[in-house]
Amino acid sequence: MIEAGGYGNFVIEFTKNEHLFYKAYFMDSHSERDSYTEEEGEYGYLSTSQVEWYENHVSQDTVDSVIFMHVPLRQYMNPINYNHSFEEDKVYPQGVDTGLFDRMVQYGKTKGVFVGHDHLNDFDYLLEGILLAYGRISGYNAYGYFERGGRIIWVNSSHQMTSDILLISEVS
Repeated sequence: MIEAGGYGNFVIEFTKNEHLFYKAYFMDSHSERDSYTEEEGEYGYLSTSQVEWYENHVSQDTVDSVIFMHVPLRQYMNPINYNHSFEEDKVYPQGVDTGLFDRMVQYGKTKGVFVGHDHLNDFDYLLEGILLAYGRISGYNAYGYFERGGRIIWVNSSHQMTSDILLISEVS
């Protein structure tokens, strides 16, 4: 386990015809904190150990990747030219920016970050060439009035990643 890095930080490698094709990083974005300051916010955040773990991996990557975590990065806070819905009163992000987004930009390998947490947001937008996207509320035991569905992610044979929302009413 990563020192001070939470649980569940791992990488899945996707292959096609026995060749590495794409990677998916999964990171523990931690949870609500009992004690916090207004500056840090009420939610946990990626540790610097986790950012170092990501950097150690991505610096060696020969293929592109995506990242999945629950609580959005602070870069989600001011979306510009977004698609889909932003219905929460605000984004409820990680408490501190510990540099993950800067590392993603630096290495240029991660093409998208996918989060949940805010059930009335399913927007996505590009920031510095990286897709920042919410999933779609999918479960029935959570708040939110959106039609249930999910976010679909495609990676084509040229390794280009795209994503969109699929509603349950669209599935036959």
